[in-house]
Amino acid sequence: MPPGFAATPTWQVDFAGNPVSVGDGFVGLVDTSSQTGHVVIQVVNQDGTLRFGVAAPPICSAFVVTRDGARRLLVTMSTTLATATVGTGTAHYYATARDLTTGAVVWGPTEVSGPWRGPGLIYGQHPVSQVGAVDSGAPMSVVDPRDGSSALTTSGAQRLVFEHDGDVVLADPGSSVSVSVTETTSGHRLWDSSTVDRPAGAAPGPATVTAAAGTVVTLAWTAADGTVLTGAYNLATGSLLADLGTTAVASAVADTTTRSTVLVGRAPGADLVVVDPAHGTARHVSSAALHGAAPSVATNGLLYARTASTTIAIALSDGHTVAHGGWQPPTATSANGTALVLPTDVARTYNALTPG
Repeated sequence: MPPGFAATPTWQVDFAGNPVSVGDGFVGLVDTSSQTGHVVIQVVNQDGTLRFGVAAPPICSAFVVTRDGARRLLVTMSTTLATATVGTGTAHYYATARDLTTGAVVWGPTEVSGPWRGPGLIYGQHPVSQVGAVDSGAPMSVVDPRDGSSALTTSGAQRLVFEHDGDVVLADPGSSVSVSVTETTSGHRLWDSSTVDRPAGAAPGPATVTAAAGTVVTLAWTAADGTVLTGAYNLATGSLLADLGTTAVASAVADTTTRSTVLVGRAPGADLVVVDPAHGTARHVSSAALHGAAPSVATNGLLYARTASTTIAIALSDGHTVAHGGWQPPTATSANGTALVLPTDVARTYNALTPG
């Protein structure tokens, strides 16, 4: 078992995909398709009791947890897609939002521009089929969490890169404003790459989005000498949280329990950067203890990475190794510290482990 948890699970749940934490519970996919022809997107409380479930066609198993102000929402999908309509462009897709606490429908079914593309409330048509390769030029749209209406639709080379709780990142290569962040509920542009503080030495010019998770997004500029310089920004305000200099960011991992985001460098042995948007702080932590393993989960101030047979847990306070072994890392952790953990890498029944 991972360090810091009791050895005996308090309850178990069968999820076909990776569950996500919603603070006071979890959301996951239960595959009942062989018996019923549909899957169930299920919300369970921290004690394992069922809150509610939503049936969906297997081809629309994606879900999004978001919020409209203080109210948290679970957004699911449905479709008219059938074998006869694959590739014809005649299928319709719909999104429905439910109150995450009660399961009551808040809006929908509301037609959206295509299947879920993500991250967040981003939708758009695939060029051939639901399971086909995504055409990078296919239009995308992001919906307003208040009512499901389209808040922003791309055209030409524009791409919707990331959406989180009503803030969406738009990449517009070739434009004078190459990256912008818009509040979907108001349509107000919160900030853009032409107005934010750039990393030291970065000249005005186009920026690219290199990573995003939680409430942090990283942008990179190319200096006159060809050096790529990166900065980490608060998604909502555009404030520069960390000047990363020449550290290229490969990925970002959000720790929902601490509301921090871990930036993982592209170069072997590069420091991890732990960004706390709420306090506007960032600190560098050595990644040496990971021995090159790619981090996948951050929770309760620990970062987990897995090799072929071993999981390593390091403290995000100073990078020291907390534990390592053949156990699986937590997939999701709720507000009271309950973690969902698979006993093996091929199991689908999650053990709920409490701190201990």
